[in-house]
Amino acid sequence: MVSEYYRDHPFFSLENTEAWINLIPFQVFMAREHDTFEQYRSQNSTPASSRAPSRSHSRASSRVSMYLSSRAGSPASFASDVLSRPPSSMSMTRDGASDNDGLPEDPIVPDTGPNSRATSAASLPTRFIPFQRPSSPVLAVQPKSKKSKGKGKAKPQQLKITRQLSVDAIEDTVVQSTWTVPRESIAYRVDCSHCVDLLTTKDGKILSLDAFIRLQDQESWRGSTGKTKGDTWVFNLGPNPTQPIYCRSCHFICNGVNVCEYIDPELFAGCERYKPDMEAMRELWNHELDANEKEAASVWGIISRFYGRIVRSKCKVECEGVATLIPYSNGPSMYGKDFFVGCSHWSREQRWDHIYWEVPPNINVNTLDYLMKNDGKLPTTDDNINEQCVLTVHPRVGLGNCPYTHVVDGHICPAEIINRPCQTRMQILIPVDKEHRMKAFVVLRNPHNHPAHPHTKPSVKDTRKLETAIQAAGLTGLTVQKLLNAPSTVMAYGGGRVADDSPAYVNKRKVRDTISRQQKAEHPFGTGREGDYQIVWLCSMIYSLLGVLHELSVREKSLAKENRYIHTAMSKNGFRLVVTMHPYIVMFIHKILSLNIDYTFSRVDGDMDEWEVAGFLDRLKHRLTFASLYCDKKDRTAFT
Repeated sequence: MVSEYYRDHPFFSLENTEAWINLIPFQVFMAREHDTFEQYRSQNSTPASSRAPSRSHSRASSRVSMYLSSRAGSPASFASDVLSRPPSSMSMTRDGASDNDGLPEDPIVPDTGPNSRATSAASLPTRFIPFQRPSSPVLAVQPKSKKSKGKGKAKPQQLKITRQLSVDAIEDTVVQSTWTVPRESIAYRVDCSHCVDLLTTKDGKILSLDAFIRLQDQESWRGSTGKTKGDTWVFNLGPNPTQPIYCRSCHFICNGVNVCEYIDPELFAGCERYKPDMEAMRELWNHELDANEKEAASVWGIISRFYGRIVRSKCKVECEGVATLIPYSNGPSMYGKDFFVGCSHWSREQRWDHIYWEVPPNINVNTLDYLMKNDGKLPTTDDNINEQCVLTVHPRVGLGNCPYTHVVDGHICPAEIINRPCQTRMQILIPVDKEHRMKAFVVLRNPHNHPAHPHTKPSVKDTRKLETAIQAAGLTGLTVQKLLNAPSTVMAYGGGRVADDSPAYVNKRKVRDTISRQQKAEHPFGTGREGDYQIVWLCSMIYSLLGVLHELSVREKSLAKENRYIHTAMSKNGFRLVVTMHPYIVMFIHKILSLNIDYTFSRVDGDMDEWEVAGFLDRLKHRLTFASLYCDKKDRTAFT
């Protein structure tokens, strides 16, 4: 009997008869099985056999042919025929015959009547497998097919680093100034056993590898240097790859880049940096140079910058006053201004505790007063000036406000510097024991979303080399120019410049800071000369006039004009004159707003005095000396 589950299942309800059998595939199935069975019977019969065909087969053949001829109609006719059957025809018993006169007989399912077992056994094939109904009327459980064991591409075996970290490859390298974030699953293995002297401090201590790696790196990182609960066992680090070493795990996150709050969103759009890209860094720097020129050419640039300083300034004491213009009591200032900028609570007794700004000579006091009374509203324009900024700053630099002018809807808006975070992660695994502490794993993930930073931070090697040059030159009275031009420094750097070997020392302030640290270490209580100021005028090499003429006629004449350093050397009307210009620097003389000529006549050789022609280049934000003139006269004839 059919179980109650199937009998009561909605799939077997009479309203669902159309879904019981898909008619056309069922007809094809019946015809194919009939032909297959006939071929099998004819192959296994002998001519001498007088055996009559079985009853089941004859019934099946006749009923299949009758079924195919009479059921070629639509599924609706088939459904109506099924609906007209008595309920007993919906089930089959194993031992009792059913009234199946209204149904075609399946040739695969043997007749289950009491007298049909012998007959069916004689007529059916010996290895016949009877049809089995699925366990579910809706979803039959299909047997899982076995996948062929083909020779597909085998996955590379991963190398185990920790219990939770495995990589496809390990790359042996040295400590980098800017690390490449691998696109593949790679771990960097660092061995610093060859540079122990760089890790050794002056007091004999040895830096930890994570501290050394961060000192060398131009990026800025934050994070944990490891705790006891973060220690782990690391494989493939010691001489035996399968023998783990107990290591300290340090996790760091890139500090990204600091930008102006009015940063152009397209500046970093789609930026994914895996390896250092100098072209992207140079392009970003050129954007800032263009912004410098644009700022210098702006009519409102000077007064906007001064107004920004006023807005950001604070009194040294707790004060609720506001900045305002206060008249001088003793007449105009040395710049011819009758007012200065001070706090509304300013008084002579507390003049150093409150805001005080002298108005520069190139600032119009009336315009400044209008700005201060109208919350930075420009008097003649409602336009946007530098609405989007391109300034980017290394997180190591403590710049809090953007130096550029930003005018939005005619209002001056002093901008702040904000941080643009980066999702690059760095993990450093350093052995705890001293035996293996010169080796470490560095694992980086996620590309940077900003270009690489310029090499503005001296490496440990650069600092040690400069300190050696300082000791060779002597600390007494040492200045930046004395150090850079000292013969011992030239010899230490192989005849080249310090900045060529260590680009970070292009900024001479870093050289001065290194000298100051050395002097303080040598004289921790001072030298007693901190209040003395010495002005040192140096010249690399000054020849006599005859020597200069020889240099000009022999060597300089063979060079193109744009590559010459000595441009004029003459003796005329009782005075001698030499003009020198650096060929690369003098190109910028057409981009400055004004020239400044130093007539202090610093004497350089006998009666020869130096005239210095200088100017401030806004593009580089730097004072440049474009030309030096050497003359032995100070009269009108020489000046003209």
